[in-house]
Amino acid sequence: MFRRSTAAGIDDLFVRDMRTGRERQLTNDGWKAHGFAWTHDNRYVVFGSNRGGDFGLWSVDVRRPAPPRRVSVGLLGLGRLSSDDQDRLAVEMNSDRMNLEKVGADGALTRLTANTGVEWDPTVTSDGATAFVSDRSGASELWVTTPGGRAARLTSLGASYVHGPQWSRDGRRIAFVAAIQRKVDIHEIGRDGSGLRALTQDGRDKASPVWGRDGALRYVERSANGWRLMRLGADGKARPVPGGEGWRLVRTDPEGRLYGMRSGDTRLWTLPDGGGAAREAVPGLRLEDDAWAVGRAGVKFVRERLSERSSLWLAPWSGAPRQLAALPGMSWMTSLAVDPRDESVVYGRVIEDETDIGLLELSR
Repeated sequence: MFRRSTAAGIDDLFVRDMRTGRERQLTNDGWKAHGFAWTHDNRYVVFGSNRGGDFGLWSVDVRRPAPPRRVSVGLLGLGRLSSDDQDRLAVEMNSDRMNLEKVGADGALTRLTANTGVEWDPTVTSDGATAFVSDRSGASELWVTTPGGRAARLTSLGASYVHGPQWSRDGRRIAFVAAIQRKVDIHEIGRDGSGLRALTQDGRDKASPVWGRDGALRYVERSANGWRLMRLGADGKARPVPGGEGWRLVRTDPEGRLYGMRSGDTRLWTLPDGGGAAREAVPGLRLEDDAWAVGRAGVKFVRERLSERSSLWLAPWSGAPRQLAALPGMSWMTSLAVDPRDESVVYGRVIEDETDIGLLELSR
């Protein structure tokens, strides 16, 4: 038994006959699958999944083709599973809480959201409105918080996963990635929740949509040969950007200039709008991971993200990098955003991260 992930939010379960090498797919409906265990008679596989919006325990018949069935309600995220010969399951039950926080120019921290869910991937527009992804309603959906602090849900997609929101240059629209029914596409919505539409419809794995200075939308797409940079034309068709092979992540600064990272490369590059040769954005800068954003003063990035010493740094366009602030509770899953009004930084701070072991008894 093993899991194969085709994109963020899309996992399939397979069984493999170790004698013949033959594989058989058990699930193919495009949801997450976390942890799995056999029942004592080897008839079913039990696993954690977000089918239906929230995480719960599900089972699938190994002998006969049939859709998965819900075994338990979704109360907590489920991790590793282990079963015994009496159909008792030892289950990791995860309780996570992550809210958005802002780091000011003086290093002071300000809480932007205070909810029981997990919130990630913030993006801030010129008037201070912050779009982000949250699972506070059960499934991951797109939300927006006004400068006054009021939060509103923009989508009700029922997607397996939503990520990478990005404001348009005029602050009126938000592009984001959603995995729905095994397809990963770029979507667009107005800041008031109107005008939701899919900008791509090919279903291939995608990430980091951004609007450049020319108003065109760019994103990275995974093909059989790896990641590549794509540009959405005025005719609605997406085309590879010349010289865009190998780019796995792109972002913009407040003026819309493009920056990116290549697969297997820790350097940050400035990309020309029309494609072609890139140049190193800050010579000598090496980024530990994807926790970075570009402001007017330079590149803001995180060091030692997952340790108690996590900190926010600035690599200016000239001069040596310097630490700006301690960054407590930085999550592995969130990105940084620069507020264009004052160069403050918004990130997802872990408030609660607990894992308990539960014992469940299966009955049929």
